[in-house]
Amino acid sequence: MTRADLVERAADALGPRITKRDWGPVADALLDAAKTALARADHIEIRGFGSFRARHRKARPGRNPKTGEAVDAPPRDVPVFRPSGLLCGPVDRGTGVSGTECALGGRSRAIDRGGYDPPPTVAGDRCGGFWQPLA
Repeated sequence: MTRADLVERAADALGPRITKRDWGPVADALLDAAKTALARADHIEIRGFGSFRARHRKARPGRNPKTGEAVDAPPRDVPVFRPSGLLCGPVDRGTGVSGTECALGGRSRAIDRGGYDPPPTVAGDRCGGFWQPLA
């Protein structure tokens, strides 16, 4: 999905009250504000969607893929997105995980609430685990 697609869907969602021409500057302002915040290493959180932050990567050895020559990759900051549990559930429909279940997260919360002890999730998969509350 492109910026133009987002503007079109936002304009369609509100009907004739706000046009695509009106939404263009709004989308630009939101994206510019997000870029500026990440450049300042601020944390951006959009509830129900996810959070963005800048993560520092250390200098590391690398390799030029064209020549195979060893090179040093300099330290740098990269933007990182972490999806909300409410976004995670609808995206991962195949596992039967609802947004609320995914938002509850790991094993300890499910056990603390007296729920079902879930199987361990695959490392790095925020949406793969599930829990089932007692009847």
